[in-house]
Order: sequence, then C-alpha cells, then structure tokens
Amino acid sequence: TPTHQPADCDHNIQADIAFLLDVSSTVDDDDIDEDEDLLKYLVNNLWHRPDLRFSLTTFSRYVKLEFALDTFNTPHAIYSAIDNMEDPGDQPHTQTAAGLKLVREQVFTKANGDRDDVPNILLLITDGASDNKNHTLEEVRLTQQAGITIIVVGIGDDFDHDELSAMASNG
Repeated sequence: TPTHQPADCDHNIQADIAFLLDVSSTVDDDDIDEDEDLLKYLVNNLWHRPDLRFSLTTFSRYVKLEFALDTFNTPHAIYSAIDNMEDPGDQPHTQTAAGLKLVREQVFTKANGDRDDVPNILLLITDGASDNKNHTLEEVRLTQQAGITIIVVGIGDDFDHDELSAMASNG
C-alpha cells in the first residue's frame, strides 16, 4: 500500500536537537513518565532521517547532561538512556535558566557533537514555573542570540502559559 507523505516533508532535514526536560517536583511523576514517552516517540519517528542528532539534559535544583549529541548512534541506545535516568527525588527548585545555559554553552559545542553547518533546535519541556523568571528570560534571549531555535512544550495541568509563551522562539 502506498504511504501518504505531506508535500512539504523534507527527508533530507539536518539538525542537532537538544531535549531539555524539567524533572522538578512541580511536575508530577506521571507527567515526567509521559514526557519520557514523548521523547522516545520523537526519536523513533525522526530517526530515519540520517542527519539528526539528539541530546538530553534534565533540570530541577541541579542540571544534568544525560547524553550529548554524539553519544549514541542508535535509537535503542537513546531509549535505554531515557529509561535509565536517575530520579532526582523531591527537588522543589526549577533551575530553567541554568538548564538553558548548560545547553547553550556545553551541548551545542563541537566537543559534544554539535555541527556548524546544521540548525540547532532546543525542545524545552517544562511547566514554566522557573525559580527566577527574569533570569530564565535572559537565558532565553542569549540562547536565541546564539542561533538556537527554542520550541517549548507545556506539561502538567497547571503550567505557566505566560512564561512558556515568553520562552518560545516566536514569543
């Protein structure tokens, strides 16, 4: 059977994609599980494009680079890394600004697999309840100035719509 593909679908797309995942206690465990499933779904559906690379950074009180852009070369290795992330425990702080800074300064670097000739995309998954909104928005500005496109996905039942909108690349 023939498969339908959108007319504007580009199978030769190239990008370095960084996932930045909020695992603070303001996000329910069930939502974090759904977010992990979302990440695996995205990797699974994008993997057939040969020039995509993925990284994952988590944040709560602390920021952790789970894996860099050049760490894994199979989707199953990425799924395993997502499944084996450490539970940060009850961390009431949401250091969104620190997460954005780490991705900008450490993930999107040649040392961690970033390529100069492809777009950098940051998929930020959060409830938008950062500890310091002004600091977060300054890091958003610096990240966008570095040429990184930010896509924001709101999670949970009680996300901060205004902060999420302000963090998205299109404002």
